[in-house]
Amino acid sequence: MDVQEKVLELLADAMQQNNLDLGELGLQTPIVELGLDSLKLVEIIYELERDFSVEIGEELLAQLETVADVITAVTSACRGAAA
Repeated sequence: MDVQEKVLELLADAMQQNNLDLGELGLQTPIVELGLDSLKLVEIIYELERDFSVEIGEELLAQLETVADVITAVTSACRGAAA
């Protein structure tokens, strides 16, 4: 599974658990509009770090604004880990 698929899967799962409308989920969707609290977002990032064997720094985590930002951060971390 690639990064984008995994990010979308984790976000969709979290939204379903909170009975939120999946129609809101798109690459340019602001994270704050997904209805997830900050703890849930940290849990998702932790799972992505574990699944892809990367680390997303706290500074970067605070800068993530959209679903695409999350995908880009994990993808960049994967490239950095492979270097």
